[in-house]
Amino acid sequence: MYQLKFGIILSVLLMLVSSTTIAQDKNILIWTDGKLTWDDYQGKSDANEVNTILSYMDFTYKIDMQGNGKVLDIEVNSVFDKLGSYVGDSIKSTELLQREQLHFDIIEKYARLFRKELDGQKWEHKTFHKDIERVYKQFSNNNKMEQKNCDRETKKGKNSDKVREWTIKIAKELKNLDKYKEPAFTVKLKM
Repeated sequence: MYQLKFGIILSVLLMLVSSTTIAQDKNILIWTDGKLTWDDYQGKSDANEVNTILSYMDFTYKIDMQGNGKVLDIEVNSVFDKLGSYVGDSIKSTELLQREQLHFDIIEKYARLFRKELDGQKWEHKTFHKDIERVYKQFSNNNKMEQKNCDRETKKGKNSDKVREWTIKIAKELKNLDKYKEPAFTVKLKM
């Protein structure tokens, strides 16, 4: 039996980092960079955590206002922190990696839903920061609830049939949200 810790990157910190820095940081894997591998788990665990996995992943956003003050440049990324994530050698398996990929895919689903929500509205100039943060928290909470449902229904990845069902379901949902797969977009502000 192994212990699972599912970590979440502190989004507030990453919002402050420029997206260029994130894209260039070799320790951050962006969802579009491909599938997770065990080599992505570069963090170090304590000696007593040899039967533990910690996947440090979340979706983050960054906003820049264009010079005219009427348009926002927004970037939303699903990210995996390689140095913050670790796995004990004794528990590495194809099934466990598939489950962690499924968690990463669910995060990407909510990143796309968040992009869709942001892209579909004109935001008030005076309150857009607060309003967007409120929407982010809503999608972040929904993501966490779905992650828990996935773990419960798949028995934390031990029920391979349910993992397969979830993988197919999330792949279809990602395909339906394909229009929102690009991380960067612009929205207009109401003045």
